[in-house]
Amino acid sequence: MDILPGELLRQIVSLCDFGSIIRLRQISRRLQYCANEVLFEQGKASIGNELLKDHESGCFVGREKLRMGKMTSFLRAYMHNLQVLRLADADCTLTLTNVCQLSQAVPNLACLEIIISGQLALEPDALRGLAMFRNLKELRISDWSPRMVIRKGGCYRQESLPPMPKLETLILESSRDSVTKILTQMRAEGICLPELRNIEISDGLSCPQMPTLIPWVLGTHRKLQSIKMENLLFSSHHDLREFITAILTHPRLQTITLHQCNIVEFLHPHDWNRFTQECKLREIKVIGAISSLRYLPLP
Repeated sequence: MDILPGELLRQIVSLCDFGSIIRLRQISRRLQYCANEVLFEQGKASIGNELLKDHESGCFVGREKLRMGKMTSFLRAYMHNLQVLRLADADCTLTLTNVCQLSQAVPNLACLEIIISGQLALEPDALRGLAMFRNLKELRISDWSPRMVIRKGGCYRQESLPPMPKLETLILESSRDSVTKILTQMRAEGICLPELRNIEISDGLSCPQMPTLIPWVLGTHRKLQSIKMENLLFSSHHDLREFITAILTHPRLQTITLHQCNIVEFLHPHDWNRFTQECKLREIKVIGAISSLRYLPLP
């Protein structure tokens, strides 16, 4: 390694993943200088268990736990122009202060993924700090369950996502029914994402309240072009009619994706074909369908 030209060494380091580059920095001063150059130009970082496998060599890992303060300082010093950041399976707890400091460390961040697991946890109101990311355009949150926040005097409220004026893509995933809770609280607080173009929502457990929230999503975000829904359960034809009306009256919608969506009552095939024809006339592409859980009895 010591006899390799600097250009070739830099090219080799640029092919390594984020965790490997972090460890290469601690081998020698030459590799540290080369790795710092690569990190400065690198636009993507994934922070998770790969940094905890060898915690003694981690620059911001101590006692097998991720130190958010040291990580933020590292990103500010060496990856100030970071564009994509993924936080998943890291043994740490994110606080509101951590998120606000992270927004100052990487002000140009455009894509953020937060995957909640048994190790990565969020303190109450930690995601309120997402409002500090001025250039955030894509946000993915998986398995975050909003909780009730109790303040002094006994007042309480439920956690919610903050307004994000430049957000264009929102992906909400949950293995239970947390996405329904998130959207319900956003509607209660009147939170609007004015530049939202694409949204994907997926609850692991079908919740009858979710279909009633889709018309609010479509009615509030008039710049939406694509919506993807998974595990929707329509409890009545009334909910389905409101859903169809909201889609057909939306001015810019282009694509609808339905995956494992059902209705409790019987849905005649002619009614669904009529809806798809209306979408075709409005140049709306429909992927998937809504299945009926009830069938007509045999004559």
